[in-house]
Amino acid sequence: MNKYEKAIEYFYSVMEKGNIKNDEEKEIFETAIQVLEKENKVLKIANQYTKPSNKYFMGDVVPNVGKINNITKENGIISYELKNKTSDVIIKTEKELDDIMTKYYKSK
Repeated sequence: MNKYEKAIEYFYSVMEKGNIKNDEEKEIFETAIQVLEKENKVLKIANQYTKPSNKYFMGDVVPNVGKINNITKENGIISYELKNKTSDVIIKTEKELDDIMTKYYKSK
C-alpha cells in the first residue's frame, strides 16, 4: 500500500467512525480523498509506463530464458516477467538479465 492509499484509508476511516464535526469538515475530507485518489491513479499509470532502463523492452527475447511479457516497477525495483516455450513465467531483475545477456554474448 502506497502513501496515497494509506491516506485515503485514513480519511475514510475517520468519516466512517463519525468523527466529522460539521458539513465543512466533511467537504474538506471528501475533497482530500478525491485529490488523493487522482494522484494515486496518476502514480499507478506513471509506474506502468515508466521504463527507467533502455536496455530491455516488452517483446525482447532473452536467450535461453524467454520473451519479456511484462515490466513492473514497485518500490523502485524493476521486475521483468518472461515466458518461455513451456509457458512457465519467470521473474527476473534487471541485474539478472544483464548477467544472462553478458554470459550469453561472451560465449559467442
